Amino acid sequence: MPKKIKDITTKVIDVDKLYFQYIPEKFFKEIYPGDEKQMLSLENCPHYKFLLLYRKIGKAIWKCYRDTDYVKLQRLWGRDDKYSRKKAVTFIKTYKDIKKNGLKKRIVVLDKPMHKQFFVDGYEIYHGHHRAAICKVLGFGKIKCIISKLM
Repeated sequence: MPKKIKDITTKVIDVDKLYFQYIPEKFFKEIYPGDEKQMLSLENCPHYKFLLLYRKIGKAIWKCYRDTDYVKLQRLWGRDDKYSRKKAVTFIKTYKDIKKNGLKKRIVVLDKPMHKQFFVDGYEIYHGHHRAAICKVLGFGKIKCIISKLM
């Protein structure tokens, strides 16, 4: 996957038009319901589901976080429990910060998706998957994103 990008412009985008990046080898049927396009929806992603659970049970999430799809995804990527916990702690801190102060860092999306068939009506997130899920959970309707081009 190309790693260099060039920022082109900024645009205010409907949160429901943001989709997770499609990397076939990193989409696991165990944790992503539906077909490949449905899997890319923010509402179906482990990040979103983790935050919904956190909002529902608060600090009690630490009793069951290892059983969440978010942590299962970390494991499927080869990350250990120590890393997964650190990632989850940072994720919740970011959620609290955005809830209190609003979105300060922009989300980067691609001008042309790597897999066009899945992004006909939206944008592929390149950087900011956690922030996008947070915005969805917090009910943000639209957010300013950086439109970038793969080099």
